Amino acid sequence: NLSAWSHGWRALTHGYIFNILSDVFWPLRCGFGLESLDACSGDNVSVTRGVVSRIDVNAESLLRFQIDAAINPGNSGGPVFDKTFAVVGIASSHLKRATNIGYVIPAETVKLFLEQAVGQDGFRGVAKAWLSYTQSLESPWLRRRLKLPADQTGGIRIGAVEPLGPSFGKLEVDDVLLAIDGCPVARDGTVVLRGQERIAFQYCITRRPAGTTMEASVWRDGAVHDIKITTQAPLYIAPRHDGWDCNPVHERKCSSIGHSRRTHNHGRSACCGFLILLYPLDKS
Repeated sequence: NLSAWSHGWRALTHGYIFNILSDVFWPLRCGFGLESLDACSGDNVSVTRGVVSRIDVNAESLLRFQIDAAINPGNSGGPVFDKTFAVVGIASSHLKRATNIGYVIPAETVKLFLEQAVGQDGFRGVAKAWLSYTQSLESPWLRRRLKLPADQTGGIRIGAVEPLGPSFGKLEVDDVLLAIDGCPVARDGTVVLRGQERIAFQYCITRRPAGTTMEASVWRDGAVHDIKITTQAPLYIAPRHDGWDCNPVHERKCSSIGHSRRTHNHGRSACCGFLILLYPLDKS
């Protein structure tokens, strides 16, 4: 019962897991105090404090917020509290070679994952509309080329649609995406998050489970069309690793057939190798 935190601190036992599904909400506002606790282990609990400095989306277009509280090895996976001791997210990672730039997975995203994970079909992946390329419409000349009326101030151009995705055959190149489920898309590709805050329009898609239906309002041939699209998780030919926890802890020097790279997750690195086979066509 997370409300118990409002009455003061209590001891955390090893292996204790919060009942996130029943009490999670996202009341966070920029500048509120945060306390990030590492995953429960050992005899002590590590606490860091900071403020929210930015709210945006990650590479998967999932909501995240940036904090200036130090996130160090051991913090990843631990709960993040606001000043009322409500769990607002999970400490995720920090930006290497930078000072106090950490990232938190919001409770909203955690709840979305857990609700699917405990369901009959399990977690199928992040919802996508499979728009491989979109273009902002801040140029007045481009807007005139697409024959947008003067009173239509928002929208982004669809430049390409994935052929195997759910949007293929429904959305077309040079369509102008005006809104998603009634939420207007600005000409820079952002939507209203709350108040005057804005965020990338993909958040309107990834905030829902894969397999649900969204309504896209597009400008095409001089008229507005409302098109229903069933979101779909990305499909991969081979199993895809998360790129972090499966990586070796220490950096390795790779041979000439590969190269090494560092991730942003507490200094862990991955060895990415490739092999080129040469087949001679003749003896010369």
